Amino acid sequence: MKITQIMLAKGFGGAERHFVDLSLALAARGVQVQAICEPRFEQRQLLEGVDKLEVAEVPVLGSWDTLARRRIGRLMNTFGPAVVQVHLGRAAHLGGHAARRLGIPVVANTHNFINLDYFHAVDHFSVPTLKLMAYLASQGVDPVQTSHIPHFTEPRAVTAKMSQQQVRFGALGRFVDKKGFHILIDALHRVRASGVDASLTLAGDGPNRDPLQRQVTELGLGEFVNFCGWVAEPGEVFDNVDVFVLPSLAEPFGIVVIEAMAAGLPIISTRTDGPLEILDEQCAYFADIGDCATLSTAMCAAANDAQGRSLKAQRAAQRFTTTYTTDAIIPSFLELYTRLSTPL
Repeated sequence: MKITQIMLAKGFGGAERHFVDLSLALAARGVQVQAICEPRFEQRQLLEGVDKLEVAEVPVLGSWDTLARRRIGRLMNTFGPAVVQVHLGRAAHLGGHAARRLGIPVVANTHNFINLDYFHAVDHFSVPTLKLMAYLASQGVDPVQTSHIPHFTEPRAVTAKMSQQQVRFGALGRFVDKKGFHILIDALHRVRASGVDASLTLAGDGPNRDPLQRQVTELGLGEFVNFCGWVAEPGEVFDNVDVFVLPSLAEPFGIVVIEAMAAGLPIISTRTDGPLEILDEQCAYFADIGDCATLSTAMCAAANDAQGRSLKAQRAAQRFTTTYTTDAIIPSFLELYTRLSTPL
């Protein structure tokens, strides 16, 4: 089987991570994969030199770029995929219309509450959460056109944590308002003021980096907050923290959550849509969205109960193994591709 995957963004967040992971996982299982991306795609190198996977670049000026659409069409026509999978609106618009001209079925992987104006050329939606499926139904998408397929990640070796007095919290993502890192920093200040010896590692970058660093300085937390920059591999952070925190104000899925589960870390999350489907009180700590008080309370609870947080981490790791691994998810994608490419 031949499958084309299209991602036309330049940065590297959860949607881009899924595009890379899916392309690699399919190739590892013998599928011939064509990965079409923007030349400025930050993590293009992750796709290079992989057996069964060919990378193609298409410069894109915007969703209106008809030249890019024609280039995508020529690439797909030469490759001959059975199905095209598109990621995010620009790929859905340009790649979808190019595939439709060639008579190739198109599946869109949704990563958020999408604007359907960019998805007119899509035949089917791969949806990671039930909440997003309900959203599509509310927008008039026939449920027959949707499949619930969660995102996934590879299992990884769990690094044993050394017993120590200071509890090391960690978080990662783009430094933008909706990720809630400013609330996490305030929560750390409260945690330390309560007498808990805690530190925080923040991995990532973005427009809010300078304001976040100023906030740390103003709160006198410079010694206890480490900005380690953007990391391509979350394990670089997970191996050096004791508890993972997701302080997001909105999180439709949250691939980083299942990556933390795979790493065997205790997890604190806000009650956002994706984490509430992935986790429960038995395997994670929760805080109210945008609320520093409940976040600091959850952090103190995790810090003061090493045995309890270890038990939650074990339960989360077990759930990951049964539900969110590559082996658990890829068969669903393969079944969907086969169904879409088989004439009625």
